[in-house]
Amino acid sequence: VIELATGAEDLLVCREIDLLWRVAEAFSGVDEPSRAVEVYRYILTNCDNSRERLATVQKASAILPAPTVQELIALGKRRGASAEFDAVGIDLIRRKVGQASSGEATEMPDARELKLIETSARRGTADDAALLGWYNFGRKDYAAAKDWFGLAVKTASKPKYVEGYVLALRNAGDLDQAEELAYRHREADAL
Repeated sequence: VIELATGAEDLLVCREIDLLWRVAEAFSGVDEPSRAVEVYRYILTNCDNSRERLATVQKASAILPAPTVQELIALGKRRGASAEFDAVGIDLIRRKVGQASSGEATEMPDARELKLIETSARRGTADDAALLGWYNFGRKDYAAAKDWFGLAVKTASKPKYVEGYVLALRNAGDLDQAEELAYRHREADAL
């Protein structure tokens, strides 16, 4: 891909966005992330299609480290109180909280990041409530885990949310409530 693209540089333009994305992915695949960043930065500084710009940052977030993606997010346009790539920024925070929940984190989420996820959860995003439930469960704060899983189950009663709620209730010492909830959802498939 890199060889073909460098031989046809006239195709490396905004109207050929897919080719630019492939070139960036290829640079990342051959362990040249700085060149991939150059391609993504080119797109964000020269291309105007908002959907393609958002897709560019999303694609970058899948292959580049979070600090580098934050640099690309900073190239987004401001829209009043929000920015063009806020959604990608919160997805990076979700990933960090998820890694902390599973014990895979190299960096723990800070208070501001947790507050953003909490705000989203309180606005009705059940996945974020469950994410906070697992995060607190992993930290052995079963009372907080119970509250977050309770909110997740109230918003959307998915089997994994119920499972987390039952485990948090059990570990918080609410054995009767945990047993009743588990029995009520015994037919649910957690897969």
